[in-house]
Amino acid sequence: MSNKNLLVISINDPTDIKSFSGISYHACKALESHYVVEIVFISAIPFWVRMYGKIMNRVFSNRYRLKNSTLYSWVLSKQIQKQLKKKQKQYEYLLFFNCVQLLAHFDKTVCPKSKIVYYSDSTFQLGLDYYPALTNLSNFNIKEGHTIDSKAYNNADLILLSSEWAASSVVNYYNVEPSKVKVLKYGANLPDLSYRKRIFEKQISLLIVGVEWKRKGINIAIEVHKRLLEMGYASQLTIIGLKQYPAEIHSIQNLFLHTFINKGSTEGTMQLKKEFENANYFLFPTLADCTPIVLAESMMFGLPIIARNTGGLSSMVENEVNGFLIDETGTVDDFINALLKIHVAGVYERFSENSRHLYETQFNWDVWLTKFKDHVASI
Repeated sequence: MSNKNLLVISINDPTDIKSFSGISYHACKALESHYVVEIVFISAIPFWVRMYGKIMNRVFSNRYRLKNSTLYSWVLSKQIQKQLKKKQKQYEYLLFFNCVQLLAHFDKTVCPKSKIVYYSDSTFQLGLDYYPALTNLSNFNIKEGHTIDSKAYNNADLILLSSEWAASSVVNYYNVEPSKVKVLKYGANLPDLSYRKRIFEKQISLLIVGVEWKRKGINIAIEVHKRLLEMGYASQLTIIGLKQYPAEIHSIQNLFLHTFINKGSTEGTMQLKKEFENANYFLFPTLADCTPIVLAESMMFGLPIIARNTGGLSSMVENEVNGFLIDETGTVDDFINALLKIHVAGVYERFSENSRHLYETQFNWDVWLTKFKDHVASI
C-alpha cells in the first residue's frame, strides 16, 4: 500500500452507495487499498443559493438550472476550500469526483503541491439538449455551463472520463490538450459472486434495469418481448427499477415487474444476483445515457447485451463481440433481429464468454485501480 494521501472531493457523500449509482463508493473502496484516502463533500446547499435558483428559474421561464450557474459553482467551491483550510494538510492528489462545479472556481493555492484529477462520465456540451434536465435552457445559463466546464478542465492536471465519447468532447469541444485526457472505465457495482459459464437455452429471458420509463426505453423492451411471443418464441421479460408500472402492462404474458432494488443491502444484492443469473440477455434500448454501470454488471454475469448506440455505450458494448448496438433510429424489429443473431447454439456461448472476458479485463475495480495508478503517476 502506498503512503500517498489522496483526497476525494464530491458534491454528495462519495462513500454513500446510493450516490452516483454507487460508482464513487466502489471507487473509494478501491482507492483505499492503495492510498491514504480522505473525503470532503457538500453537506448542504445554502438556503439563499437555492432561493437564487428559484428566482432565476422564474426570470427565465423555467429555463434555468441552478447546478449550471456561476453562483452555485463559486459558493460550493468556497465551501470546499474552507474545509481544506481547516484540515491544514497537504495531499499528493485531489480527486474531484463528478463535480465540475467544485473544480471550476477552486483556488489551487489552498493545496499548492497537490495534483488535481477530475473524473466524470460526460461534459456540459454532451448533456445539453440530450438529457431532460439540460434541455431548453436559456442562452445565459448555457453560457454559464460551458464556462464552468472550461474553467474546471483548465484547473485540472489530469482529466479522466469513462468513455471515448466524453473524452472526445473535452478535447475537441473544450480544446483541452489531449495528453492530459484519459479514458478510465468504471467497474461493476455488484460483488463478483460465483460466476457460472452459460450455455444456450431456447428460452429467451430478457432483463432490463432502469428507473425511467421513457428514457431507459422500457416501453420498447416490452414491445420487443410482446413481438417475440407473437413470433412463437418462449420469451420472458423482467423489469427492475420503476416505482410504479402502468396498469395496462400487468396482463402481458411472462412479464415480471420489480420496483427499485437496493444493492446497498445484502437482500438487495442477492435479489439482483438472482435476476441477472436467471436472465440470458440484457436488453437496453435507452434513449440517453453516458456509461451505465448496469452494463458492466451484465458483463460480470456473462450476458450478451442488445443496446441502443447512444452516448458512451460504444465504450462498453463492442458490436458483434459481446452484443449488438442498434442505431439511434432503430426499431423494435432491429432489436429483435440482433437478438436472434445471437440466439443460436454456439453463437450464444461465444457472445457470453466475450461479455465475461470484457468484465474481467476492463470493467472491474481491480483493473480500474491499476489504470488509475498508472494515469496519476504520469502527472
